[in-house]
Amino acid sequence: MQDLTNYATICRDAARAGVEVIRAAGRNFEFRAKAPADFVTDVDLASQRAILNHLRQHCPDHAVVAEEDGQSELT
Repeated sequence: MQDLTNYATICRDAARAGVEVIRAAGRNFEFRAKAPADFVTDVDLASQRAILNHLRQHCPDHAVVAEEDGQSELT
């Protein structure tokens, strides 16, 4: 059970790292189309990077599928 609690804490902290990026950006962002009617902002990508960096730091052997850039992140 300790592992699950630890993973939950890591995931919560990763999400908070992403939220901080979004809060810091405020309403200042640029967007582009990923596909028809599917858009991504520079803030989305920066938030995702913050989340992935946190997860890589704490769970380097885990695979993560990242939504915004459409790539699987394997470490």
